[in-house]
Amino acid sequence: MLLAWLTLMVIRAALARFGYRRVYQRLLAWSPRPTATTDVRRCLVTARLVNRAALLPPREAATCLHRSLALWWLLRFRRLDSDIRTGVRRSDSGWDVHAWVEHDGVVINDDPTKVAGYRLLDDWLQQAGALSGVSS
Repeated sequence: MLLAWLTLMVIRAALARFGYRRVYQRLLAWSPRPTATTDVRRCLVTARLVNRAALLPPREAATCLHRSLALWWLLRFRRLDSDIRTGVRRSDSGWDVHAWVEHDGVVINDDPTKVAGYRLLDDWLQQAGALSGVSS
């Protein structure tokens, strides 16, 4: 759990200083390439560790984006492929944005019924025309 907590702290500081895109690119470059192995059980165990570490102070390091980036990076070091997903939904107070991790299409660090209420941000932006002419 200490490694998960330290990873959360590093990601929190890096996001505050450099922003998501730069941090994601650095984490991608600094981690091994995952193999094609599917191991949902190992992913769930790692997700539990990150979620437990997120309960430790300081709690500001426990946003869904921090937890998802930390989990995604730790899974890469275990050579397990995963994807960070971001979704959006309308609420009474405006818009809610949420991040989670999937491994082989399985939601790893969140309740699948909760994330089902979110529309994947890429899909939503594509439909709105915001991504026209933008390459992934």
